[in-house]
Amino acid sequence: MNASKRPIIEDDLRDIVIPVVNLLIAKGFVPDCTDTDDMSEFEAQDILVHALASLLPRDLLDPELQELVDGQD
Repeated sequence: MNASKRPIIEDDLRDIVIPVVNLLIAKGFVPDCTDTDDMSEFEAQDILVHALASLLPRDLLDPELQELVDGQD
């Protein structure tokens, strides 16, 4: 990894995933869970974060994000 760049953390991926999930909600693929106990929206975010992290080179990921990926494979 380039020493001048920080590793990718989970929040970096969530910054990408949240607008994608919002688009999926707008298109009706994921239910809008605002003000409900339904966790579908957050589960979709988690799935996408894991999928993106799994596709990125491991040496770019923060150790905590590496553990998240390793724990869900």
